[in-house]
Amino acid sequence: MKRRKSSFWIPCLLAQALSLTALAQKPTAPTGQSNPASLSVLQLKMELQGEFLYRFVSKEAGSAAPAPLPTPTGGVVALPIPASVKPDDSQLEIYDNTRGNLARVRIDLKAVTTIGESAFKFVQAVYVPVQSAGKPVTNVQVSLNTADKKYQSTWLLKPSDNGIARFESVPMTEPIIIAVSYAANPPKSVTETLPRAHGADGHHREPIIVDWADVKTIAVTNAPVSPSSSANQGGNGTPIALPSPAPDPASSSNGLFGSLVGLLFVGGAGYGIWRAYQNGKLKDVLDKLGINTAVNADPEPIPNPFTKAQQPPLQAITEGTADPFSGSGGAGYNGSAVAPPVLSTVPRLIGSVGTYQGVIFDLNSSSVIIGRDASNGVPLPNDTNASRRHATLEARSGQFTITDNGSSNGTLVNGVKILTAAPHPIHSGDEIQIGMTRFRFEA
Repeated sequence: MKRRKSSFWIPCLLAQALSLTALAQKPTAPTGQSNPASLSVLQLKMELQGEFLYRFVSKEAGSAAPAPLPTPTGGVVALPIPASVKPDDSQLEIYDNTRGNLARVRIDLKAVTTIGESAFKFVQAVYVPVQSAGKPVTNVQVSLNTADKKYQSTWLLKPSDNGIARFESVPMTEPIIIAVSYAANPPKSVTETLPRAHGADGHHREPIIVDWADVKTIAVTNAPVSPSSSANQGGNGTPIALPSPAPDPASSSNGLFGSLVGLLFVGGAGYGIWRAYQNGKLKDVLDKLGINTAVNADPEPIPNPFTKAQQPPLQAITEGTADPFSGSGGAGYNGSAVAPPVLSTVPRLIGSVGTYQGVIFDLNSSSVIIGRDASNGVPLPNDTNASRRHATLEARSGQFTITDNGSSNGTLVNGVKILTAAPHPIHSGDEIQIGMTRFRFEA
């Protein structure tokens, strides 16, 4: 009996050892992950070019946020189906962000599914404006329905909507009934089929005009249409928020790179101009173009202390006439105090008002320069508002002229500013303003 028991257990022990060895050698998937061999794959053949997103929609598992559709390989896109998605009760949604449409595709694992233009039977977004007397309305209910009621959606306009109701995933293949209602007023409705061609952001229809006397309107603003809320349902009764494409890091970096290049270009150009200015090349170029590059060493203009209300200038008094100051109470052409006349045989300038009031300059030459430079025939070193070589006074054949030499503040004769570099005739009794001094000319 003992020998029979031993011969019986030996084959059993050998079989168990072989079974354990096979289990140890069999590969297993990591904890928390599915075995790749068990994943199902949906194959798509895309006949359209553009930007696409996709997601699986399941009754039990719901739906995740759309993701970019992978690039086709050999003309076919392979989409692994998550383990939580059951092909029999799920759909694939494809968003065409280039044309603003949506496709809902049945999951078929046995063949390649072709996705062409006809597969996109829904508009991603439809915008319905409602207005009264040209203004957006609020607190008005807008609804979209198909005749078979398979699609039903309602939007209650709020002030932030700017009078525009927004609907998502609206069918394009059958007529849509658009109804607008408010309080006890009779509803207004229109029936139309949505066009396939529209903007990438959806279909914007013409405003629906209502004439209800008690409807509330709002001022037009630029605020965007608010997203779906509990009162604004999608076609399946639940809010659907379409994702915005994520910002492109490459475009952001390209913008930063472009800004840096622009700054470097501006800095380099500025440095080149500065170097050209330092070595005189910039001056040569400007001189060839006829641009005056001479630096005016005169001080910046300061307010004229003699500026008063405009008065008509006195008529010029010629030689041989009565004393221009007799009977005037010692006043100049504009009523200012002047120095009394002094008999002289040469032309002269008599300071009447300002820095050199009371000072007399004899004009002993046929051409005399007036200005701040001490070497001038009429030096005015204490008048900081006069240019170094401000003006030139000349006598030709008994006629006197004064010429402004491009001074900073100009030259005035009898209160009127004369032209630069153009001889201006003057006569005895005329008043000449140079810098901060007014002179009476006598000849």
